[in-house]
Amino acid sequence: RVKAYFESMELEASDAWAFFKLVDEDMGNTVDVDEFVEGCMRLRGAAKQIDVHLLSTEQRRFQTRYESGMQRLEESLSKVAAGGRSFAGPQGEPSAFVRWV
Repeated sequence: RVKAYFESMELEASDAWAFFKLVDEDMGNTVDVDEFVEGCMRLRGAAKQIDVHLLSTEQRRFQTRYESGMQRLEESLSKVAAGGRSFAGPQGEPSAFVRWV
């Protein structure tokens, strides 16, 4: 039944995991009815469209993780700066981290 549905949408049954990740918009590892229907509507058409949408979705997820990591890094560096800690090496020269930044 699922295979027939995928075929009607011009999707390969082997794309099931990619399809799940695409329709799981809130990344909750579950797909509710609204997510499923909206995902199906977005993915109607040529089978190659799933590849483009998958890349777009993965890029958005990466962007979210990247921004979150950068925010945590900035917060950590602010705490270090507020605490008066130095990034100087043992001889007073800038550490490799400071030279890199």
